Amino acid sequence: KPYVSTNFKLTNGDLAMDINNSDPVNNFKLYPNPSTGKILIESENGTISTIEIYDIRGQLIFKNSYGLENNIQVDILNKPNGIYFVKIISSNNTDVKKIIKN
Repeated sequence: KPYVSTNFKLTNGDLAMDINNSDPVNNFKLYPNPSTGKILIESENGTISTIEIYDIRGQLIFKNSYGLENNIQVDILNKPNGIYFVKIISSNNTDVKKIIKN
């Protein structure tokens, strides 16, 4: 199966991330997308240690550390509609996924 990648770079101050929504090595699921504000994040190959969410300007709007969890629900209901970037840090991997809140 061919691998197709869509890479974005978001840079603002200290934040520089490569966004890759189809990397087969990073086994994270983030749904629903688009979302109304509640996001479920699942890791298939490790435990999630930290979730960071950035707005389109690269400003950190959410950060939380976790224990030994494979499934995490994050609530951004109080944030404005728009595009956000979710940085998922696990015990053996880091990935950034784009999500739309509407």
